[in-house]
Amino acid sequence: MDDANNSAAKRTKDELKDSEEWYRNLVEGSFDGIFIRKDGQIVFANSRLYEMLGYDEQELQALDLWGIYHPDDRQIVEDRAEARFNDVPVPPRYDVRLMRKDGTSFPAELDARVGFFGGDQAIQVCVRDISERKRAEEERLRLVTAIEQAVEIIFIADADGRIRYINPSFELITGYSRSETLGRNARTYSRHKDNSAVYDQMWKTLDSGSVWNGRFVMRRLDGTALETEATVSPVRDETGNVVSFVGVMRDVTNEVALENQLRQAQKMQAIGTLAGGIAHDFNNIIWVIIGFAEILLQESEPDSHFRECLQQVLQAAERARDLVKQILTFSRPSDTSRAPLDLGSAIKHGLKWMKSTIPATIEIRESISPDLRTVMADPTQIDQVLMNLVTNAAHALRETGGTLDVRLENMEYTAGLGRPLQGLRDGPYVKMTIEDNGPGMSSDILERIFEPYFSTKRPDQGTGLGLAVVHGIAKGHGGAITARSLPGKGSVFEVYLPAISRKPALHATATEILPTGNERVLVVDDEDSARRLGCDLLEAMGYRVRTSKSPMEALHLFRSAPDQFDLVITDMTMPGTNGVDLTRDLLCIRRDLPVVIWTGFSDLMSDEEIRALGAAAILVKPISRTQLAKTVREVLDRAKQP
Repeated sequence: MDDANNSAAKRTKDELKDSEEWYRNLVEGSFDGIFIRKDGQIVFANSRLYEMLGYDEQELQALDLWGIYHPDDRQIVEDRAEARFNDVPVPPRYDVRLMRKDGTSFPAELDARVGFFGGDQAIQVCVRDISERKRAEEERLRLVTAIEQAVEIIFIADADGRIRYINPSFELITGYSRSETLGRNARTYSRHKDNSAVYDQMWKTLDSGSVWNGRFVMRRLDGTALETEATVSPVRDETGNVVSFVGVMRDVTNEVALENQLRQAQKMQAIGTLAGGIAHDFNNIIWVIIGFAEILLQESEPDSHFRECLQQVLQAAERARDLVKQILTFSRPSDTSRAPLDLGSAIKHGLKWMKSTIPATIEIRESISPDLRTVMADPTQIDQVLMNLVTNAAHALRETGGTLDVRLENMEYTAGLGRPLQGLRDGPYVKMTIEDNGPGMSSDILERIFEPYFSTKRPDQGTGLGLAVVHGIAKGHGGAITARSLPGKGSVFEVYLPAISRKPALHATATEILPTGNERVLVVDDEDSARRLGCDLLEAMGYRVRTSKSPMEALHLFRSAPDQFDLVITDMTMPGTNGVDLTRDLLCIRRDLPVVIWTGFSDLMSDEEIRALGAAAILVKPISRTQLAKTVREVLDRAKQP
C-alpha cells in the first residue's frame, strides 16, 4: 500500500514538474511579453518583456510598476487593476503605451487577468507590441481620408459588380446617396444609349482581368448626362483571382462641352471660309441685278406691268442679298454698325410685332431686369437673333401650344465658375434666355443645331440658316450662345452679350439729298456687268467716267496721264494683280490720289489694313446708289482739303 502511494505521489510530482517545464517553455518562447504583478511589484517577467522594454531582470524588478507605462496612460491601468481586484467586470484587453528604458514609447495591447501566484492574488499581464498594427492603421486612415476628400469619384465593387464602397464625391456629383448605391450593381450606372459599344468593351476588358481606361456617359439622379473619364482596375487575391474592382472617375462634362464648342467653332470657321469664297461672286451678281433694276425702275411708267415685273425682280434680288448677308454673318462678322443699345427696349419692340404672327395657343411671357446693362450691338442683328429663336420656339409649340419665356438679366461670367463657355472672357454680360416647354430635342440633334443648312423642318419651312446666323452674331459680338434640351423637357437657348458702361445715345434722323459731281473717275473691275453698272450710276450723278477691265490696263492708263483722274474706284478681287496691289502702285505714282475699293467679299486684308495702305474708303457690294453717291462725294471733298 505504501509502495502504491509512493508511486502515485512520484507520478504526481513528475507530472507537476513536466507541467511547470511546459509552462516555462511556453512563457519564455512567447512572442508577447508576460509579467506577473503582485503587491504593486513585478515579481515575474519573461525574456520577451525584457527585450521589449530594454531592462534586465534586476532593473525591472527594482523599477516602480507604473514606470513602464506612459504617464498619460497610467491612470487607466491603475483603475482597471483596482476594478479587477474588486471583481468589477472590465474588458481584459485594452491598448496603452509602454515606456522603454531609453525613454521612448511604443503602443501595446494588454491582456490582464486575475489569478494566484505563490498563494496570493496577483495579475498576469500579456503585452503585445502593436507598433506595426498602429502604423498600418494610421496608413489606412491616411488612405481613407485621401479617398474621402478626393474630388474624383472613387468606388469599389466586388467581383460580381456590386458596389461595396463609394466616396462622398460620388454622392455629390451623381446625386445618388450612399444608402441607395451600396449593394447596387455598378453595371447599371453605365447603362446609357450612348454607351453600348464602350460599355461592352469595358466589362469585357475587366472580366478578362485587365485595366480599362476610357470615357462613358452616366445619368445623374436628376436625369442629366454625366460625362466621365474613368480608370477601372481589377483587384486580385494572393492566388491571382479577381475579387473586386476599384474605379476612379473624373467628371469631364464641362471639358466635353468645351471640346464640342471648339469643334463647332472650327466647323463654322471652315464653312465661313467657303461662304466667303462664294460671297464675292454672289454680291457682284446681286449688285448688278439690283443696280440695273433700279435704273430701269426710274425710267418705267408708273402703274405699268413692266414696272411691277421690275419690282418683283428687285424683291427677289434683295432676298438674295439678305441671304448672302446671313451667310457672311458667321463667315466674317462686322462691328461697323454697332452702337450702345438698350437691349430691353429692343427686345420689347421686337416681341410686340412678333406676337401678332404667333398662334394664340402660345403664351409669350417676358421678364426683363429693370436695371439691365447696355450692350454694344447691331440692332438689326439683335432683331435677327430674337426673330430666329422665337420663331424656332413657336414652331416647336405649333401643334401642342404652350409657353414661351423671354428673359433678360445681368450676369457676371467667370471661366472658373459654373459651366464654361468657349471663347467667352470674364466680365459683365447681359443674358437673353428663350425657353419653351415644347417636345425638346434628342442629343444627336442638339449637337448639330448650329450647323448651317441643318434643319428638322420640311424644306418649305426654312433654310436651316437661322441658328447658324444666331451663332455667328453672338460670336461676332464677343458673346456666345448655348442650348439645352431633353426629349419631352422643352428647350432653352441662352445668348450672352458683353455689357458696357455707356448708355445708348438718341440719334435724330434728317432728310438726305443725293450728292452729285463732275469730277473724272476711273472704274476698274474685271466683271463687265459690274463695270458697266458703276459707270452708269456715276454718270447719272454727273461724273465723267472711264473704265478698265484689268489692273494692268488701268495702271498703264493712269501712268500715261496721272493728272487726268480725280478718283479711282477698283474692285478688290481680280485676276493677276488685285485691288490692294493696284492701290499701292497708284499711290506710288501719285500720293494724293483718292482710291476707293469696292468688293463683294475679301479676306485678303481687314478693313483697317486696307485703310492703313492708303485707301480712302471701302465699299461692300451690293452698294446702294445713296451709299455710292455719298462715299464718292465725301472722298473727293476730303481730297480737295489742304
